[in-house]
Amino acid sequence: MTAERWRRVEELYHAALTRDEGSRAAFLAEACAGDGALRMEVESLLQQPASAEGFLDGFAVAMAAQLVIDPGASILTGRRLGVYHVEARIGAGGMGEVYRARDTRLKRDVAIKVLPAAVSSDPERLARFKREARAAAALNHPNILTVHDIGTQDSVPYIVSELLEGQTLREALAGLRLPAAIDYAIQIAQGLGAAHQKGIVHRDLKPENVFVTRDGRVKILDFGLVKRTLAGPIFVDSSALPTTPAFTSHAVPQTLAGVVLGTADYMSPEQVRGDVVDHRSDIFSFGVMLYEMLCGRRAFHRGSVVETMGAILTEEPPSLLASNASVPPVLEQIVTRCLQKQIDERFQSARDLAFSLDALALATVSSPARLQPASSAPSFRKITFRRGNLLHARFTPDGQTVVYSAAWDGEPSELYMTRIDGRESRRLGIGNVDLLSVSRSGELAVLLKKDFLVSDVGLGTLARVPIGGGSPREILEDVVRADWGLNDELAVVAYIPAELSCRVEYPAGQVLHRVGPGAPGKIRVSPDGLKVALVQEMQAGHDSLLVLERSGHPRTLLQESGSLRTIAWSPGGEEILFTRKPSPDETAICAVTLEGQTREIYRADGAISLCDVSQEGRLLLSRQASRLEMRCLGAGCDGERDLSWLDGSSVAALSEDGRTVVFREMRGGGGPRGGVYLRKADGGSQPVWLGEGFACDLSPDGKWVMTLDMRDPPEIVLLPTGAGRPKKVPIGGLHPWRGFFATSERICFDATGPDGEVRMYVARVDGGEPRLMTNDPIINGDHPSVSPDGRFVALGRNDNQTLLYPLEGGEPVPVQGVGPDEVVIKWSTDGRSLYLRRYGELPVSVHRLDLATGERELWRTFMPPDAVGVIGIPRLVLTGDGRFYAYTCARVVSSELFVAEGLL
Repeated sequence: MTAERWRRVEELYHAALTRDEGSRAAFLAEACAGDGALRMEVESLLQQPASAEGFLDGFAVAMAAQLVIDPGASILTGRRLGVYHVEARIGAGGMGEVYRARDTRLKRDVAIKVLPAAVSSDPERLARFKREARAAAALNHPNILTVHDIGTQDSVPYIVSELLEGQTLREALAGLRLPAAIDYAIQIAQGLGAAHQKGIVHRDLKPENVFVTRDGRVKILDFGLVKRTLAGPIFVDSSALPTTPAFTSHAVPQTLAGVVLGTADYMSPEQVRGDVVDHRSDIFSFGVMLYEMLCGRRAFHRGSVVETMGAILTEEPPSLLASNASVPPVLEQIVTRCLQKQIDERFQSARDLAFSLDALALATVSSPARLQPASSAPSFRKITFRRGNLLHARFTPDGQTVVYSAAWDGEPSELYMTRIDGRESRRLGIGNVDLLSVSRSGELAVLLKKDFLVSDVGLGTLARVPIGGGSPREILEDVVRADWGLNDELAVVAYIPAELSCRVEYPAGQVLHRVGPGAPGKIRVSPDGLKVALVQEMQAGHDSLLVLERSGHPRTLLQESGSLRTIAWSPGGEEILFTRKPSPDETAICAVTLEGQTREIYRADGAISLCDVSQEGRLLLSRQASRLEMRCLGAGCDGERDLSWLDGSSVAALSEDGRTVVFREMRGGGGPRGGVYLRKADGGSQPVWLGEGFACDLSPDGKWVMTLDMRDPPEIVLLPTGAGRPKKVPIGGLHPWRGFFATSERICFDATGPDGEVRMYVARVDGGEPRLMTNDPIINGDHPSVSPDGRFVALGRNDNQTLLYPLEGGEPVPVQGVGPDEVVIKWSTDGRSLYLRRYGELPVSVHRLDLATGERELWRTFMPPDAVGVIGIPRLVLTGDGRFYAYTCARVVSSELFVAEGLL
């Protein structure tokens, strides 16, 4: 190519770049009329993905290094090279020109590549070319270009291969669909595996070197014909190049001895560094190519070759799912593994890579049949399979992908993404977070927390996160719930500390409703964005389902007894779906119209939660099985022991000598009203059943266990630990929530008054009307403690203050040094200190507070040795001297996510 022709190519290249892709072909046809070779050269440039300057620099370096064919070689058409009659020129590139030819001996059409002059003029390189050509010819694989022959004519070396009809992978990238991309990737990986097994490494894998035949067969081209011989890139002196404005000095990849081999965008990190490469370098290049096949852009491409090489060494590509939501998370995991910077972290063989892709292809091909709704009965497909606790889950806008938050395998909660027909989940890289909602534009609303996330309800900082991952952008503190509405508006349930209540805002900042004294449950915005459904959990044991109009007053659609916890709108917004508990062992999925008409959709065994409903009518459900475990360090024990009995063992009290534990069975094993048990703290004997009820405390003399009989209305009953009969304690018609012994003659209990507030009362065991101990509303502590002298009870008030209330009446004494959300769990034996803990914290840290000085110290931290599935420690008791303790551990045994078809 002469300098004049090169300038013409450059001129047309820049002119074509100013046209849109739809008009470039017509422009080039007119500009290159009568000169098909010129048009082909310009089109070859346009197929490259880098900037104009980068490509022109590359071609200039190729010219300076004599890597293009001599001008006279273009006259090969009509000549003979050995037994091959050259018929037409069909392509050109930095490694030579390619012709269609006829094998006169075997009567077949072949392709002949005529190699550059730089090869024939260097005896060592020519010898190496012949050796590698013979090695490539030995590769008999359907996904590798078959080499028939090599030869030399008039000092021009050439190579003969099979003739392919079709297009390069570069040309096939436009409009490439996922099934075809996976199919092509499998064939490429299989071809690589066959070559690597023969000890041949490609070193320049890219879409231009992969060919797709008309029948969909993939062929890898130029296998093993070039080889890097010297580490390190070189810089080309611009004075050696033609004097045109486009030629500048950049570090560029070349295929000469002493030059880094490969095309910059597809190089592996070891190629960029100039290190020794092996077959795993091809696997990295394969990953770059597959990334481009899936999302249409190169993983590491930047504005210049130097910047591209730097990105390969130091940066990670953007998430595939952010560009193509149809990509299964497991496929992105495959790509990510190929693109690991460290070679030991990639696939270690192309055959393993091909196997993983083939398994994915089988799942993808079979998924459409599985996605069809059941014609006669609903179908359920499990999509999570790990051990731990699943928190919240939502469909993405396409209805094919699910985002969820979970604490798997004892780790803190994270965000994950999976396909509804998949089995593997991909981490989004954000920890200690709970998912709240997914917007129609694919943005996530999440709740960030300082503490370990342990339950369905929490208080944290609302933040927004792109669905493909990234750093959260914080929006609002003290948020309980949030849900996306139309136009990416957020409905928020915010906690107002000064008011000790919550308020619903929609959009954020505009108050729609105030919630109190009950706690807020789920919140969902209707599909039309005009209404908000809200579950309000009432302390009296009833939940209310409200509909909040943006322009009107709230309406109550339902009131249930403690079971309205999960809701979602139907696709058309005409109904609200919800779950209820018809029995302790069942869950019903129901729907209610905006007029209040209800219907049951499905009933299932176990605890089922409704996570979301897709526009196609699929239901996203979670099923959870949990248990309560009791752990204890008692007298005579050399360590903490598991004293769990049935499926819901929860400690109620521990005797001061550390020898006796009172506990309750609260699940199926305990019966409909619960079971009360006594057990030796060393676990040396089986528990003793004392009776039915909810165990609260053990009397100081150890003779009685205080229980709540959960009839309507509830009663306080004392069960004897030895011989004797149960006896009821008169409580004057109050509705107690829990109780504890003040002394062996008196008990304390909290109950809800007419105004809905919870207050503390005192009653004598031998009878008489209960007495209001304080008019202050109190909070539910873990185990309010009586001072050793029997004069004071330490209680937390609703304004987050802790006070010492006199049992005989009088003004309370404030306690300094108790932190926010901390409760008193025990008074020390000497009466000088209080033991404190926080709810919602894992592990649980217990501090000891000096009442005289206000100083505090960490006393002990509680967490079971096996932390998998642990969602909280709801109950913790200890002896006043701090020597012995017992606690209840709430653990999720199994937590699974399902997609249900055919219910709507």
